[in-house]
Amino acid sequence: MQTLTQREFEMMKCFWESDHPMRIKELQKQWVRGPDPQKWSATFTYANRLVKKGICIKQCKHRIL
Repeated sequence: MQTLTQREFEMMKCFWESDHPMRIKELQKQWVRGPDPQKWSATFTYANRLVKKGICIKQCKHRIL
């Protein structure tokens, strides 16, 4: 069983407190450390780590033109 880092656990708390699937931008605003939200790239990287560990599932919506 894989364990979570402290930052991954903090991100998971955002997911657990939400009542719907979250977009990265929304997660970025809620996953706060200090007075400012995290950078988008850091949020994306940590979310992808959770997906690779099998803890989260990524859903992609594509526009067809």
